[in-house]
Amino acid sequence: MPSLVDFDRKYRDHGLTIIGIHTPEFPPYSGEHDRGNVARALKQYGIEYPNAQDNDSRTWNLYGIRYWPSFVLIDKKGIIRYEGAGEFHLHDSTYGTWEQRIRELLAE
Repeated sequence: MPSLVDFDRKYRDHGLTIIGIHTPEFPPYSGEHDRGNVARALKQYGIEYPNAQDNDSRTWNLYGIRYWPSFVLIDKKGIIRYEGAGEFHLHDSTYGTWEQRIRELLAE
């Protein structure tokens, strides 16, 4: 998540819109379905971009998502240009790849 927070801070004013979708991985008794717990986690991690709570996995299933986390970059015309899954960290090679993709799409 630090990478997404970084991208949001660096590129929001240039046109990047990040939307998080929280699909709980564990059963309801674990607390992941609780709106208050999610709000506290967003604040704890400095996440300021909007987040939807997908407690019934409808969005997860609609897009055929199978991995936590997953990423989709959609261009200005609404076309999905890049998809990926898996963790990456600030300034590692995968971060660099996604940052380059973001820059390319913002330049279009």
